[in-house]
This record gives sequence, structure tokens and C-alpha cells, in this order.
Amino acid sequence: MLKQAFATHPMLPPNTPIHTTEGMLKRMIDTFRTEKAYLFGIRKERTLACVSFSVDPHHETRTLTIFWFFFRLLRIAGCRLTKDFFRAFSKRPKYKDSYLELILLGTLPAFHGQGLGRMMLQFLYEFAKERGYHGIILDAAKDTPAYLFYLREGFVVDKEVSVGTIRLCNTRRVNRRYFNP
Repeated sequence: MLKQAFATHPMLPPNTPIHTTEGMLKRMIDTFRTEKAYLFGIRKERTLACVSFSVDPHHETRTLTIFWFFFRLLRIAGCRLTKDFFRAFSKRPKYKDSYLELILLGTLPAFHGQGLGRMMLQFLYEFAKERGYHGIILDAAKDTPAYLFYLREGFVVDKEVSVGTIRLCNTRRVNRRYFNP
């Protein structure tokens, strides 16, 4: 399901083979999978139509897994883009409060425009609040429909960096119970 939802993701080079996309997504999930990793899905018409993968950003990742992820990225994206991605990842904002980090949110193309992404975000807001997180953080490529969707959902940009020709925005949405205007 994820490989179909992310087949044309702006962070992947154009015409990336579907098996390569699948491998990257598997490596990404393997990299961030810990005891505080959360995978949720929404079924519609007996199909897993929307999924999210979130983690506690203070997770401990395995060094060998990170190495394999960046090695695979290097093979797909090349040296320059991998270097840019690594630099952007290492310069992300540091928050004093605890946030749930949304790594992936994807909806199958056949189910776009049906509110499933919004439904998933509403679930994640409540999930984060119940577990004491201050809100949700995520990275989104600027000038994409997903970025505009997150802005409409109340996310604000904390930092913007370049990854190749893509502007990547580190965004955050604070849970309402913590919001003090």
C-alpha cells in the first residue's frame, strides 16, 4: 500500500522504479521502528486506504540500520542528494517539549479527496494528546499538495532547508490544550 501511495513522492527522483520505492520505505520504517513507533491504518471498501507511521523523536535508532538506509538512498539518489538529505536531517529544529513525529502519511490515489488523511490526522492529534505529547511534528516538501494540506490543518513552519532542488519544511502543530496565544 505504501509503495503505491508514495510512488510519485517529490523526494524520490523521477521515474524511480516501484521496487526501489518499496525498498526505501521498508528501510525507513526499519530505521525508525522502536518500542515507541506507531503504525495506523484506515480501511475503506475492504482496502487499506490510508496509513501513518509515527515515532517518538527521542527514539534510539540502530547504527547499522541507519547506515543501510543512507547506503540505499545513495544508490538511488546519488551522492549530492544524499548529502543534502543528511545535512537537512541533522539540522532539524530541537524542541524542549515532547512531540510525536509523523514520518509517513499516505493515502492510495484511488481514495484521494475523501477526507482520509484529515481523519488520520485527527486520530493522531488525539493519540498524541492522550500520551502527553505537546503536539505533532513532521517534514513536508514545499510546493506539494501535502504541504498545503498540513498548513490548512494548522501546522506552522519552524525551519526550511534545501534537499537538492526541493525545499523541505520542518513543521509543527501544537495540541490545543498546550496552546497559549
